[in-house]
Amino acid sequence: VTVAENIDRWIREHALVPITLEDLARIAGVSARVLQKACNARWGRSPLELVASHRMAAARQRILTAPSTITVTQVAIESGFSHFGRFATAYRQAYGESPSETVASRAAAWSDAAGRRQAGPCRRHDRSAAAPIRDAAHERALAP
Repeated sequence: VTVAENIDRWIREHALVPITLEDLARIAGVSARVLQKACNARWGRSPLELVASHRMAAARQRILTAPSTITVTQVAIESGFSHFGRFATAYRQAYGESPSETVASRAAAWSDAAGRRQAGPCRRHDRSAAAPIRDAAHERALAP
């Protein structure tokens, strides 16, 4: 197992913990430069890019499985992202849709599933249940 693989395992287990390159190097027991080279050789990305990709994956999983009352902004914060516009842009680059589009497709899938189980007004309630989740642009527009 290489230094890069060891640090990747650690990042996966601690992706939501605030971390610096120096912290990662100390955990790996190598210099920051050695860690940079190892990660670039293994994945073609820096250790901090690796952290960001694991955080993004955690954010997507949270959006897909979160209660309908959680917002995209809350997910971004919980996943270690503090700049919501950059989060939404990076999310779109990673998954081909905005976080709010993921929410909408999740709500539609839940609604369809509910419609197959029950007829009537429940479909409308399921569709509206996911509505509170919005992207950063919506949050800014709603701010006082």
